Amino acid sequence: SGKFNLTDRSHFFTHWVKKTAAQIINLIRSTASFYFFRDYPGATKFLAILDNLSVSPSEFKFIQNNFRQSSSETAMAAFRHAYLVQDLHQMGKLIHEYRNNSNPALKRVSTIGSILLNAYHSGSIQITPDVDLLWSQMLQTKVWTISELKLANILLAIASGQKKPTVILEIMNRIKDNCHRYISETDDPFNLSDILASAYLTVLQIELNLKAYKIAKSLINSVNTLNEQLLSWSGRISQQLTIAIWELFFGNEKRGQQIMDLLQSLENLYFPVQDKTLFDIIAHRQKEAGQYRQQHHSPR
Repeated sequence: SGKFNLTDRSHFFTHWVKKTAAQIINLIRSTASFYFFRDYPGATKFLAILDNLSVSPSEFKFIQNNFRQSSSETAMAAFRHAYLVQDLHQMGKLIHEYRNNSNPALKRVSTIGSILLNAYHSGSIQITPDVDLLWSQMLQTKVWTISELKLANILLAIASGQKKPTVILEIMNRIKDNCHRYISETDDPFNLSDILASAYLTVLQIELNLKAYKIAKSLINSVNTLNEQLLSWSGRISQQLTIAIWELFFGNEKRGQQIMDLLQSLENLYFPVQDKTLFDIIAHRQKEAGQYRQQHHSPR
């Protein structure tokens, strides 16, 4: 009502939201119960209350956890930062810390970290029981949640070890179909366009590594359909880097190099550098593209 002021709202959060949160979270612990919760009559009332308070479910979860992210979200954010700045020591420390954790979400952080670290060192993935479990769970589920979509690049990294270009493409199509459940022509409330852009960049590089040049060359059509207005700066960088790599291999080499130079200049605005992997990718693909053009007698 109009008399519901900010003091009332604070009191409401403290005494009602936190009290009911545990019950609701227990109800939606599994994917199966999530779909039950979606059709649960009480869910409509609960979401209506949040909407009336101008609070999203994710903000509700944050508030319920005493204005902090969950332990697994915090751990994943720490690992993601270590990966971007290539702090291998910190990556290894986090993997070891959560490897045998009783919390499945934290243990998954360790599994994901191991996959990324192995891929960084050797370009291959060691299929441990935990990795195999993650792989099986994802493939057996056709409709992915946003949290699962955020693991898209991890799934692609596992699939790359199979050295089957068509399998990579099938997974990319699964990612695309699930992302488009949330994206409209004018709105992307969960920033899944960024996940799509990142996945296309990953797939292009995997197909190039596997020398599946025909598939790699065909990806540009999908990359160009991404709506730049729905992308964040991170998503736009992923998209432009994908285009630049494609141009170096299959298109206008000069344009590809121009885009790469601009991306490097943009990243060099920050010190220390926030994303060292960008420079590694550019250096590696520049060298490979030159070799590809020589071998395939492409005009320079």
